[in-house]
Amino acid sequence: MADKRVIKIQLPELDRSKGQNALTSGKCRLTLETDKAYNGGVDCTAQVSWIDERGFASHVLGIGGGGDFSRTYAKVKGIATQKRIDTMHAQTFTHEFIESIKAEVQSFYVLEAAKRASEAA
Repeated sequence: MADKRVIKIQLPELDRSKGQNALTSGKCRLTLETDKAYNGGVDCTAQVSWIDERGFASHVLGIGGGGDFSRTYAKVKGIATQKRIDTMHAQTFTHEFIESIKAEVQSFYVLEAAKRASEAA
């Protein structure tokens, strides 16, 4: 059985305290993961979660918008071997690409905050 590959990155500049105009609060964590896809093959995904004071992670799912950041960056069909998972992870999540994902996450939440502010007004 092949093991997934995971990179967890703290993004303290996006941390939220309770009471801020947001669906979730806590410390912001970006998780980059390469694993067997639910419908077969291998995929590389990024997802933001919020870690509360007890250490529990939360992620708001959104259909057609409104949820937390979540993206699939690469997907291949076929058998999810350890070699394929390791290779895809290394090829997809390069240092440069990780930095671009972090910038994408920042932009996502800046736009979300602006949208919530305009809805509250």
